[in-house]
Amino acid sequence: MARGEMVRYMAENEINNIDGIKNFDRIGFSFSQEQSTDNKYVFLMK
Repeated sequence: MARGEMVRYMAENEINNIDGIKNFDRIGFSFSQEQSTDNKYVFLMK
């Protein structure tokens, strides 16, 4: 479900750069800078 919501977010916000997904904050998930790396973005439930 979260993957589909992220795809929807990207389409609605015309995200064309990977850094654009850092602002994703739907269905209780948000970006975790502390747990993410350059190669892996981590999103945690609030």
